[in-house]
Amino acid sequence: MKASKKRHKTAPQDVTKPAQAEPTQDEIARCAYLLWEQRGFPQNQDLEIWFHAEAQLRQAPTATGEQA
Repeated sequence: MKASKKRHKTAPQDVTKPAQAEPTQDEIARCAYLLWEQRGFPQNQDLEIWFHAEAQLRQAPTATGEQA
């Protein structure tokens, strides 16, 4: 008697969107510094520039050229 082979169905994985890691603190800090420098080293805009840098990195195109 032959043993029957059972095929287990697995849930299909979404391959259309590659997993994108969140920007690290170091990446945000580098981007924020560049923005701060480009704006002429303004005072009292730390959080505004930080959040702008964070948003800019999150919207950066992925490795496949798609928008996140």
